[in-house]
Amino acid sequence: MDQEVLRTRMERIRLQEGCIELMKELRLSQENQGTVGTSDCKVQLWDVDYEKHLRSRSSHTARVGSLSWNDHPLSGSRSGHIYHHDVRVSEHHISTLSGHSMEALAWCPWQPNILAYGGVTMDRHIRISGSCISSFDTRSQISSLLFAPNHKELVSAHGYDHNNVVIWKYPSFTKVAEHNDHKDRVLSLTLSPDFSSVATVAGDDIRLWKCFEVNPVEKKAKERMVKSTSSVIHQSIR
Repeated sequence: MDQEVLRTRMERIRLQEGCIELMKELRLSQENQGTVGTSDCKVQLWDVDYEKHLRSRSSHTARVGSLSWNDHPLSGSRSGHIYHHDVRVSEHHISTLSGHSMEALAWCPWQPNILAYGGVTMDRHIRISGSCISSFDTRSQISSLLFAPNHKELVSAHGYDHNNVVIWKYPSFTKVAEHNDHKDRVLSLTLSPDFSSVATVAGDDIRLWKCFEVNPVEKKAKERMVKSTSSVIHQSIR
């Protein structure tokens, strides 16, 4: 299924359910299943093709603020727990990672055993869990994370007290670039299908940032496409 179609369908699901968080990476299962986290502590499983709600789990004890897929989904909440779900079974919560209150989750696409997760205002750390565990203090609340596979970099969105977006070289956490134009908390990030741009959603507006070089083959194909008009603000982060 086309990525834009997936995004549109997931957005319609989000709007009709009033959910606070969508799956950050549109890497669905072969059956095109998606998960949605809600403010009433539930993780919902959806059939994206038919926009049909399949089932819900309410094992979290706080708002589900982050989701990420790696064959099966992970969900994180402000209670400090990350739940691993096996969507092939009805009771799909199968294991728990605890100890840190988090707002963001992201699987590494080129190292599928590596998970990055980010802390809330009092924590402020990006933590890497997998073959080894490491952490880095960003000195700001972390609201969203994503990996950029073409450059092997990690992008983080922040709330109090910086309200910015930062690109980090992974795994050194050397700061590559920073965007400070949002006035309010940056709520979410998403990567464009060609991996070149990052869209940011904040309390004040939506912005689209040119962050990475496009693959030459994909760039030529993109240049042949008719450019569409948009009200989204386009800027460069580098």
